[in-house]
Amino acid sequence: QYSSEIRRYSTRTATHSVIGHLPESMSHMGVAFDQKNQLLYTFGGNQNGTYLDLILEYNPATNRVEQIGAFPDFRSLLSAVWDPNDGQVYLFGGRNTSGNVETLRDIFQFDPSRNSVSELSSKLPLLWDPCSVIARDGRAYVVGVSGGSLSDFDPKSRGVRLVRLDALPVLLERTACVYVPKLNRIYTLGGYGQIGRASCRERV
Repeated sequence: QYSSEIRRYSTRTATHSVIGHLPESMSHMGVAFDQKNQLLYTFGGNQNGTYLDLILEYNPATNRVEQIGAFPDFRSLLSAVWDPNDGQVYLFGGRNTSGNVETLRDIFQFDPSRNSVSELSSKLPLLWDPCSVIARDGRAYVVGVSGGSLSDFDPKSRGVRLVRLDALPVLLERTACVYVPKLNRIYTLGGYGQIGRASCRERV
Protein backbone atom coordinates (compact mmCIF):
# COMPACT_ATOMS: atom_id res chain seq x y z
CA GLN A 1 0.00 0.00 0.00
CA TYR A 2 1.35 3.40 -1.00
CA SER A 3 1.52 6.12 1.64
CA SER A 4 1.41 9.92 1.66
CA GLU A 5 2.56 10.29 5.26
CA ILE A 6 5.42 12.54 6.32
CA ARG A 7 6.94 11.18 9.50
CA ARG A 8 9.40 12.73 11.94
CA TYR A 9 11.73 10.58 14.01
CA SER A 10 13.11 11.82 17.31
CA THR A 11 16.59 10.54 18.12
CA ARG A 12 16.11 11.73 21.70
CA THR A 13 13.00 9.69 22.45
CA ALA A 14 13.40 7.03 19.73
CA THR A 15 9.82 7.67 18.59
CA HIS A 16 8.23 8.79 15.34
CA SER A 17 5.03 10.62 14.53
CA VAL A 18 3.03 11.63 11.45
CA ILE A 19 3.40 15.40 10.96
CA GLY A 20 1.96 15.91 7.49
CA HIS A 21 1.07 14.43 4.11
CA LEU A 22 2.35 14.54 0.55
CA PRO A 23 -0.18 15.63 -2.10
CA GLU A 24 -0.23 12.05 -3.42
CA SER A 25 0.40 8.56 -2.04
CA MET A 26 3.69 7.49 -3.63
CA SER A 27 6.98 5.63 -3.30
CA HIS A 28 10.35 5.25 -5.07
CA MET A 29 11.07 8.99 -5.24
CA GLY A 30 14.51 10.52 -5.50
CA VAL A 31 15.15 12.66 -2.40
CA ALA A 32 17.73 15.36 -1.60
CA PHE A 33 18.08 17.86 1.25
CA ASP A 34 19.23 21.42 0.53
CA GLN A 35 21.36 22.20 3.59
CA LYS A 36 21.72 25.87 2.68
CA ASN A 37 18.00 26.65 2.53
CA GLN A 38 16.90 23.79 4.79
CA LEU A 39 14.50 22.39 2.21
CA LEU A 40 13.81 18.83 1.10
CA TYR A 41 13.08 17.95 -2.53
CA THR A 42 11.50 14.82 -4.02
CA PHE A 43 11.68 13.86 -7.69
CA GLY A 44 9.36 11.56 -9.63
CA GLY A 45 8.11 8.42 -7.98
CA ASN A 46 5.61 5.62 -8.35
CA GLN A 47 1.91 5.67 -7.55
CA ASN A 48 0.14 2.32 -7.80
CA GLY A 49 2.38 1.34 -10.72
CA THR A 50 2.15 4.71 -12.48
CA TYR A 51 5.36 6.72 -12.81
CA LEU A 52 5.25 10.38 -11.73
CA ASP A 53 6.96 13.57 -12.90
CA LEU A 54 6.36 15.59 -9.72
CA ILE A 55 9.03 17.78 -8.15
CA LEU A 56 7.98 18.54 -4.59
CA GLU A 57 9.48 20.91 -2.02
CA TYR A 58 9.03 20.24 1.68
CA ASN A 59 9.87 22.90 4.27
CA PRO A 60 10.45 21.28 7.70
CA ALA A 61 10.20 24.67 9.44
CA THR A 62 6.66 25.32 8.20
CA ASN A 63 5.69 21.68 7.53
CA ARG A 64 4.49 22.76 4.09
CA VAL A 65 4.65 20.74 0.87
CA GLU A 66 4.15 22.18 -2.59
CA GLN A 67 4.77 21.13 -6.16
CA ILE A 68 7.40 23.42 -7.66
CA GLY A 69 7.97 21.82 -11.04
CA ALA A 70 7.89 18.75 -13.24
CA PHE A 71 10.65 16.33 -14.20
CA PRO A 72 11.39 16.07 -17.96
CA ASP A 73 9.67 12.67 -18.05
CA PHE A 74 7.69 10.33 -15.82
CA ARG A 75 10.36 8.52 -13.82
CA SER A 76 10.77 6.29 -10.78
CA LEU A 77 13.79 5.05 -8.77
CA LEU A 78 15.87 8.20 -9.23
CA SER A 79 18.84 8.67 -6.90
CA ALA A 80 19.65 12.21 -5.78
CA VAL A 81 22.38 14.10 -3.95
CA TRP A 82 22.77 17.77 -3.01
CA ASP A 83 26.10 19.46 -3.77
CA PRO A 84 26.89 22.10 -1.11
CA ASN A 85 29.58 23.68 -3.30
CA ASP A 86 27.31 24.85 -6.11
CA GLY A 87 23.91 24.51 -4.44
CA GLN A 88 22.62 22.09 -7.06
CA VAL A 89 20.95 18.68 -6.87
CA TYR A 90 22.28 15.90 -9.11
CA LEU A 91 20.08 12.96 -10.04
CA PHE A 92 21.14 9.60 -11.39
CA GLY A 93 19.47 6.77 -13.29
CA GLY A 94 15.87 5.83 -12.78
CA ARG A 95 13.29 4.15 -14.99
CA ASN A 96 10.72 5.84 -17.23
CA THR A 97 7.76 4.63 -19.23
CA SER A 98 9.79 3.98 -22.41
CA GLY A 99 11.12 0.67 -21.12
CA ASN A 100 14.59 1.62 -22.39
CA VAL A 101 17.16 0.46 -19.81
CA GLU A 102 19.61 3.13 -21.03
CA THR A 103 17.70 5.61 -18.83
CA LEU A 104 19.53 3.95 -15.92
CA ARG A 105 22.70 5.76 -17.05
CA ASP A 106 21.17 9.27 -17.17
CA ILE A 107 22.45 12.20 -15.07
CA PHE A 108 20.37 15.32 -14.39
CA GLN A 109 20.97 18.65 -12.66
CA PHE A 110 18.29 20.45 -10.64
CA ASP A 111 18.71 24.15 -9.90
CA PRO A 112 16.67 25.09 -6.77
CA SER A 113 16.95 28.81 -7.53
CA ARG A 114 15.10 28.32 -10.83
CA ASN A 115 13.23 25.09 -10.07
CA SER A 116 14.57 23.75 -13.36
CA VAL A 117 15.95 20.36 -14.43
CA SER A 118 18.45 19.81 -17.24
CA GLU A 119 19.88 16.56 -18.55
CA LEU A 120 23.67 16.40 -18.69
CA SER A 121 25.61 14.91 -21.58
CA SER A 122 27.58 12.76 -19.13
CA LYS A 123 26.39 9.20 -18.60
CA LEU A 124 27.05 6.66 -15.90
CA PRO A 125 29.51 4.00 -17.16
CA LEU A 126 27.20 1.10 -16.25
CA LEU A 127 23.51 0.39 -15.80
CA TRP A 128 22.44 1.14 -12.22
CA ASP A 129 19.12 -0.30 -11.08
CA PRO A 130 18.64 1.46 -8.76
CA CYS A 131 21.67 3.12 -7.21
CA SER A 132 22.59 5.03 -4.07
CA VAL A 133 24.55 8.29 -4.08
CA ILE A 134 26.61 9.97 -1.38
CA ALA A 135 28.53 13.27 -1.41
CA ARG A 136 32.18 13.32 -0.34
CA ASP A 137 34.84 16.02 -0.79
CA GLY A 138 32.93 17.89 -3.49
CA ARG A 139 32.22 14.74 -5.50
CA ALA A 140 29.36 12.28 -5.77
CA TYR A 141 29.93 8.55 -5.42
CA VAL A 142 27.39 6.28 -7.07
CA VAL A 143 26.99 2.75 -5.73
CA GLY A 144 25.07 0.40 -8.02
CA VAL A 145 24.12 -3.17 -8.66
CA SER A 146 26.34 -3.78 -11.70
CA GLY A 147 29.06 -5.88 -10.13
CA GLY A 148 28.65 -4.01 -6.85
CA SER A 149 30.26 -1.07 -8.62
CA LEU A 150 31.38 2.36 -7.46
CA SER A 151 31.55 5.39 -9.77
CA ASP A 152 32.82 8.91 -9.18
CA PHE A 153 31.02 12.01 -10.52
CA ASP A 154 32.69 15.44 -10.50
CA PRO A 155 30.09 18.27 -10.64
CA LYS A 156 32.72 20.81 -11.74
CA SER A 157 33.91 18.98 -14.85
CA ARG A 158 30.73 16.89 -15.25
CA GLY A 159 33.09 13.97 -15.66
CA VAL A 160 32.20 10.49 -14.46
CA ARG A 161 34.45 7.46 -14.11
CA LEU A 162 34.25 3.91 -12.88
CA VAL A 163 36.30 3.67 -9.68
CA ARG A 164 35.84 0.02 -8.82
CA LEU A 165 33.93 -2.78 -10.47
CA ASP A 166 34.04 -4.94 -7.33
CA ALA A 167 33.51 -2.27 -4.67
CA LEU A 168 31.03 -4.58 -2.93
CA PRO A 169 31.73 -8.28 -2.27
CA VAL A 170 28.26 -9.25 -3.51
CA LEU A 171 25.79 -8.03 -6.13
CA LEU A 172 23.38 -5.71 -4.36
CA GLU A 173 20.66 -3.35 -5.50
CA ARG A 174 18.48 -0.93 -3.55
CA THR A 175 21.18 -0.60 -0.92
CA ALA A 176 21.38 2.53 1.25
CA CYS A 177 24.67 4.41 1.53
CA VAL A 178 26.08 7.02 3.87
CA TYR A 179 29.46 8.74 4.16
CA VAL A 180 30.94 9.31 7.64
CA PRO A 181 33.47 12.19 7.31
CA LYS A 182 35.19 11.60 10.66
CA LEU A 183 36.02 8.01 9.72
CA ASN A 184 36.44 8.71 5.98
CA ARG A 185 34.36 5.65 5.19
CA ILE A 186 31.36 4.84 3.03
CA TYR A 187 28.85 2.47 4.61
CA THR A 188 26.31 0.45 2.65
CA LEU A 189 23.34 -0.91 4.54
CA GLY A 190 21.02 -3.67 3.42
CA GLY A 191 20.01 -4.26 -0.14
CA TYR A 192 18.63 -6.99 -2.33
CA GLY A 193 20.81 -9.41 -4.27
CA GLN A 194 22.59 -12.72 -4.38
CA ILE A 195 23.17 -12.95 -0.65
CA GLY A 196 19.42 -13.02 -0.06
CA ARG A 197 19.54 -11.02 3.17
CA ALA A 198 20.38 -7.56 4.51
CA SER A 199 23.96 -6.73 5.40
CA CYS A 200 26.23 -3.87 6.37
CA ARG A 201 29.58 -3.25 4.64
CA GLU A 202 32.15 -0.50 4.79
CA ARG A 203 34.59 0.90 2.26
CA VAL A 204 37.41 3.39 2.69
